[in-house]
This record gives sequence, C-alpha cells and structure tokens, in this order.
Amino acid sequence: MTATPQRRRTSTEARILQATTTLLCDGQRFAELPVEQILLLANVSRSTFYQWFPDKTALIQRVAEPGVQEFLAASDSWWTRSEGGSADTLADIVTQMLALARARAPIWRAYLETASSDSVFGASLRDATEIYTRKMAARLDRERHAGLVPAEVDASQTARFIVTTMRASFIEVLTAGDTAEDERFARTLGRVFWLSMYGPIAR
Repeated sequence: MTATPQRRRTSTEARILQATTTLLCDGQRFAELPVEQILLLANVSRSTFYQWFPDKTALIQRVAEPGVQEFLAASDSWWTRSEGGSADTLADIVTQMLALARARAPIWRAYLETASSDSVFGASLRDATEIYTRKMAARLDRERHAGLVPAEVDASQTARFIVTTMRASFIEVLTAGDTAEDERFARTLGRVFWLSMYGPIAR
C-alpha cells in the first residue's frame, strides 16, 4: 500500500527538520549552514524544501517550535496557575525552564541568532515577549489587589525585571559549557523572582 499524500508530506517535512536538528547538534552554525547540506542529509530536492519553507528563517522557527512550546508551557504553569504557589515551586519551574534551554541549546542559539539578524522575525519575537510580559504584569496586579503582593510592588516593572533577567540567564545557560552549577543558579534565580514579587519567604 502506498503512503497517502498527507503522510508523504509529513514525512518530508520531518526529514528536513531532523536533518537541520542533526546538523545544528553536530556544531554547525545556522547562519553558515547551506540549504544544500540540509537537502543532502534529508534526501529531498530544493523545490521540495521550498514547498515547505520559504526561507531559512521559517525553517528555524519550525525546528524550534517544540522547544518554544515546552518553554512557554513551563512558564505558564506558574503564571496561569489557579492557586497560590510557593517559592520552592517557582524555583522548580525556573530550574525546569533552564534545563529545557540546555537540552536544546544548539537549536535555541540558532533561533535567537536568526531573530537578531532577521528584522521582521526579531520584531515579531519582541512583540510576543511584550505581550507575555503584560500578561505577567496583569497577574501581579490582580494579586496585589487581592493582598497577595505588597502594595508597593510595581507590577509592570517587576514583570519587566523578571523577563529581562530570565532572558539574560537563558543566554548564559546557552553559552556556558559547565552544567555543574545550573540547578543552584536556577533555584537562586527562582527565589530572587519570588522576593521581587511577594517579599520575604515565610519560614
């Protein structure tokens, strides 16, 4: 029995994505990676490649998509929670997020480098980050009105601080070779975030 057209298309896309992932994990820099090398490893033609991806920016966005969704899901587990969360819970989540970054480091590096060089993609990513930051600030503002966050906490600036610090920490994890301190660093980061939102940790 022959494969259906949809299955063939899915298989073709998967081969392109896997070939790109393999080359990145082997140390290739995405900006210097020729499409021809991806075609060779994926065993697809140039015309087939461009049926799926209009350019390399679209390709790296698709390659990175599972990692982006994992990262956002981990973040959402804090910011969309229905109940209160402890400092340890937040530290666990930050630890998970940085571990996800480490696990897909070559792909994340390619994704962020492309966002830096492609102005349209970069602007889109900044817009998405700003929307998420506003969602965080709205959550903090609701918690402040509920008496869970101290009245003096500036919700928008605290959200901005967390996003900016998390982004810098994310990049640090992507570039640092030594993983020995990752967990301690992540848990410290989580506790700092907690303090910035809720004040001293109850003992």
